[in-house]
Order: sequence, then C-alpha cells, then structure tokens
Amino acid sequence: MTELKPKAWHEQFLANADKVRIIQALNDGKEQEITKLATALARQSSLFADFATQWKMRVSELDIRLSNDFYMRQIYVGRRAQSKGPKAEEVS
Repeated sequence: MTELKPKAWHEQFLANADKVRIIQALNDGKEQEITKLATALARQSSLFADFATQWKMRVSELDIRLSNDFYMRQIYVGRRAQSKGPKAEEVS
C-alpha cells in the first residue's frame, strides 16, 4: 500500500472522522448537522474546487444528494450567510 504524504494523510484522517459524524446524522435524520459540517468546511476553503474535493472525500459513498454539484455549490455560495445567526432585529 502506498503511504500518503503528511498533508494528504491529515486530510484523509479528518475526512474519516467527519464521515462518521455524517453517517450518524443521516441515521438520526439530522440534516442540519450535515449542513453545518459542510458549511464549516466551505468556510475553510478559498476555492470551490478544494471544497468539492474535500467534501466528496466525506460523502462519496453515502448519499448521492450530498455529493451532487448543485448541493455543493449552494453550500459554498451561501457559506457566510448560513454560518451567521439571526440578526438582532429578527430576534426581538
């Protein structure tokens, strides 16, 4: 088996840990938890291609809806809006 470089190994390690969380959320029906994970990953990525590659590492074998291009683009484009809470005017 080929040995991964440190960066690739670290990315795979994180992807495996997130995959466990995604599977648990799918089993529990907590779609919002999956969106939170995807949004956090999108905020860390400066390019869509990087986000798409990393996200596919996490969900490629799980659910086709999570790995389609439309879903990934929606998460990536709305990554800042989704991570912010309600505005102060909306809370009162």
